[in-house]
Amino acid sequence: MKSASILKKTRIFRDSTGKPDEALIPYEAYTELLEAKISQEIFVDKRTQSSLKRAYREVKNGQFQDFNSALGLIGWLKKK
Repeated sequence: MKSASILKKTRIFRDSTGKPDEALIPYEAYTELLEAKISQEIFVDKRTQSSLKRAYREVKNGQFQDFNSALGLIGWLKKK
């Protein structure tokens, strides 16, 4: 959902002083924001960053296995 559409459909509730207090947004916008927040939390995790960097290096250096099936993966894991 585009931000202009979200803004158009959002209702702002104000407290007794007129200060914005709560917002009612479309459910679709809520789910998109929640997914973005979850993704952001995953990617700022130091372990995730480290794993992604290591995986990138391994792929770049040709240090990966390519499997055509789950059975091929299981056989490879049993050999380790």
